[in-house]
Amino acid sequence: MIKGTEDTRYAYVNGIVRAREARLLTKSHFDRLIAGTLANFNTILSDTPYIGHKDIPAGLEMEEIEIKKFFRRYCITPEVLSFIDWPEQIHNLKVKLKQGSEDLMYPQQESEIETWREVIEEIEKFAVYKRPFYTFNK
Repeated sequence: MIKGTEDTRYAYVNGIVRAREARLLTKSHFDRLIAGTLANFNTILSDTPYIGHKDIPAGLEMEEIEIKKFFRRYCITPEVLSFIDWPEQIHNLKVKLKQGSEDLMYPQQESEIETWREVIEEIEKFAVYKRPFYTFNK
C-alpha cells in the first residue's frame, strides 16, 4: 500500500488530475481508432469529451498544448518539469545531427538538449570511442 503524505502542495492539482483522468480514452477507444479510418474518428470519439473538434489533428494538438500549460503552471519540481519537453528535444537533436532543415524542428521554450552537460559528455565520448554510452570501467 502506498503511504499518504502530509504535504499538501499538490492537493489541488491532484483533484484536477483525477478529474482529467476521467476524460482519458479507454482501450476500446484506442482499438477502434487504430482499426478505423480518419473519417470514422468523429464517430468513435462521439462518447468522449474530444468530439467537439471538426479538425481532429488540430483538436489533439490543442489538448496537448493545454496539458503542457497545466503541467508547467503547477509542477513545483524543476527536474520533473524538464522531462515534458524531452520528446521534442530528442527529435530536434536528431534533426541537427542529421543536418536536417530547421523547418523539421519543434519550437522550444527551454534550453536545448545539446547544451545539457550530460548530453555533451556522451556526444564527446561517442566521437572518441564510437560506442554509445561508453564507460571507462568496461
